[in-house]
Amino acid sequence: MIVFASVVLGGCTRSTADHAGGEIITATIAPGAAPMTIGLPNPKLQVLLHNHLSVSIVLRGVSWMGYPPDPRHWLRAIYGSTSPQPDGSIIHNLMAQQLSQLRFESGLILPGGERSIETPLTPQCGSEQLIVRYSTVGEPGGWKSAVLLPDPAGHDPLYDTYRPIAPNHTPTQSEAANALVTSTMKADAHALPIVEVKLTVGVATVPASARLTGGLSASDAARKAGLSPAAGLRFAYIDELKSWFVVARSGEAVALRRVNGRWVRIPMPAMDPIVPERFGKVTYMLLNPNSFGDLINVRGPSIHMYYDAGGNGIAEPQLWTVLKRARDRRIRLKLVSFDPNGLGVNSAICAGVTISTGGQWIDPPLKPTVRN
Repeated sequence: MIVFASVVLGGCTRSTADHAGGEIITATIAPGAAPMTIGLPNPKLQVLLHNHLSVSIVLRGVSWMGYPPDPRHWLRAIYGSTSPQPDGSIIHNLMAQQLSQLRFESGLILPGGERSIETPLTPQCGSEQLIVRYSTVGEPGGWKSAVLLPDPAGHDPLYDTYRPIAPNHTPTQSEAANALVTSTMKADAHALPIVEVKLTVGVATVPASARLTGGLSASDAARKAGLSPAAGLRFAYIDELKSWFVVARSGEAVALRRVNGRWVRIPMPAMDPIVPERFGKVTYMLLNPNSFGDLINVRGPSIHMYYDAGGNGIAEPQLWTVLKRARDRRIRLKLVSFDPNGLGVNSAICAGVTISTGGQWIDPPLKPTVRN
């Protein structure tokens, strides 16, 4: 089931209707956040999610529309062992040299509670869409018995004791940093149904400045790049490169690079609009050795305990050379997500490389080398 919702950042929210006719979940920028500049990445942006339901929810993903999937494993085993007790409590031995037998929820939001989530964003013109995926826990009025929280009275430097919430106790959100949920904690538990909510987010911005974006605004960058706003433009100013990148919806891209005090227009290879937001002092890319092998020692896939999809960290001077080669050979840059070992989603810029969702190279069909 997919539910659509709307919210405006900055404390002004519009209610969203769930299947019962009330609010589901809303979001605001965390208090104290400075206004943002269009095109300037904010890698530490904190978004507050507020649960308006009468039951707890557990997060399964929080990301902006157009961005890679949320790489966080909200339900996971953590360090230490877990052992159920006859009274229904569970002891978490913090010193055991293993991963827990039971899985913990790190994204539990209590009824009426709110949780701050780091959700990086490069704001664009007007509004953004925040995608929140979550599952509900228990039934209204009876959800407490399905959730186990750490008992402050049972804390010890060597272990924590998790107990079901007492019917007469109203826990605070700070008590639920980690939680055990009866329906998800066992490794063989069936996945809970997931609800997806799309929140339309209005972003307050400030003008560009010489200190933040080289004195150019996003609209200035569009004019200097020679791209029409009607093409559906996405902007990114990468401070480490002292450069603006403007990418049309079609993938047509132009860079404006600050050289000796003036802006130099550099045509770019076609790329996914979000790709420039991954550029930086060192840029991680998967490169086709047939196209780039004479420029760089291309690192392919390998196995050493775990599968490694490979890729190169490319420093700034060489990045411009790689980008020029990609344009000359009409190689489109794509941002691809993959999970090679079931330990979390990674993403990489691919240049002339096609990989599977597990990170295996399909084209070119490189087999992993074995590293001792």
